[in-house]
Amino acid sequence: MRSALGLCFILTIAGISQAETRYSNSTRIRIPVSLSDSGPAVSEIWIYYASDRGGWELYKKLIPGDERAIIFDSRQDGVYSFATMVKFRNGGSDPASTRDLVEQHRIVVDTTKPVISYVRSSTANDGAPGIEWEVTDANLGARPVRLMYRWANEASFKEFPDRSEYPARGKQHWRLEPSDRLQVKVVARDRAGNESSSEPVWITPNGSGGSKEITGVGTGRDPLSPSAGGKVQPASTPNTRLVYLNKKDITLTYDVETGPSGITGSRLFAANQLLEWKEVSQGGPQKPKDVAAGATVAKLVSLKFEQKVEQDGEYNYIIVAENHNGPNRPFPKPKDPAEITVIVDTTPPSVSITNTRVSQTGDRTVAVDIRYTVNDKYLAPVPIMIEFSPKKDGVWKPITNDWVDNTGQMTWTPPTGEGHEFYIRVRCRDRASNEGVAITDKPVNIDLFVPKLEYKEVIGGPSAINAR
Repeated sequence: MRSALGLCFILTIAGISQAETRYSNSTRIRIPVSLSDSGPAVSEIWIYYASDRGGWELYKKLIPGDERAIIFDSRQDGVYSFATMVKFRNGGSDPASTRDLVEQHRIVVDTTKPVISYVRSSTANDGAPGIEWEVTDANLGARPVRLMYRWANEASFKEFPDRSEYPARGKQHWRLEPSDRLQVKVVARDRAGNESSSEPVWITPNGSGGSKEITGVGTGRDPLSPSAGGKVQPASTPNTRLVYLNKKDITLTYDVETGPSGITGSRLFAANQLLEWKEVSQGGPQKPKDVAAGATVAKLVSLKFEQKVEQDGEYNYIIVAENHNGPNRPFPKPKDPAEITVIVDTTPPSVSITNTRVSQTGDRTVAVDIRYTVNDKYLAPVPIMIEFSPKKDGVWKPITNDWVDNTGQMTWTPPTGEGHEFYIRVRCRDRASNEGVAITDKPVNIDLFVPKLEYKEVIGGPSAINAR
């Protein structure tokens, strides 16, 4: 029977079926320990740890009755697991060996701040000014971004009244009065509490920025509409489409609503990440195939532009259609937002299986602690599928049942009656539908039975017969 041991923040013993993951932005972790209720039969409590780069190692031996704090120094970032072994005065222990240790808590040590890839001005279709941003980090939550603001006559930044949180990549626009001048910055925080802050971006009603801003002071008011119910009133959502492709041949197809006279031409504009626009292709005049009577009846014509890019990256596009009345929109200027942003990504995610530790969880059941790492700039929202098979080239059955979050770990109870050796496969997909795969080199053997010898008897052999 395992003793009651309470390790606040790190360890709990009873009733744990799967370890909880916590995050720390310090390599030195303080573990408050209380062993006063361990019972008279217990002589010591041994605390073990394992990193994602190795097996279990003994860290501390504690005596019942001690009340002190343990400082665990991880020395570097990584995933660290903790487990305990109870030593009894009669010489036994629970569990019986390190092979049977069960992970009770997991700490991800992450001292690296999120990287704010960019924060730049953005303008919605209706002209409302705002910003767009992207943040990257290995341990981001679902909505790691907060926006801070200050008016031109204010000294310090503050949160918007609705305290909204945003995804790692996004946009936000605001309706401003003609005299308003607003600064906005992005604050990104990962699961470990590391925080980064961007340089502020000026937001004005005309969407311009930098030294060309109109001088003056803002109103100092909170950016709320009286009927907003306490929430920031966003501008209309821009129709910029973000598309991920795993090919370097890009085909852009547009439907243009026009009158019976059709269009006189079309132009394709392309821009890099800095939104420096240039015309790269032109299309000729087109008329609708089916022209109805009457000049007010709208018809459709289709535009198609093909682009071949040399390397992976971000490509931005705007298409302008023209007729005898002029273009459908002004030709793009530097910093104008794209209509379509294409992320070309032909590289599959990197996947590796780092550990498949097998442990006893009951009289007849075992658990496999599967650890893996993946790396890709554009991971899908739920990128991981884990499967098993008795043969490398056999039929793979799901462990996760569906695509799941990237947690780096999965505790699996193998099915009974299907054998004692299984290969494990981890698949990872990105937003461009590239897929990376890792399979264990050897099958995982879940047979933990230790041979036992039972004495039968000892008998003598036949008497030697001397040859004459």
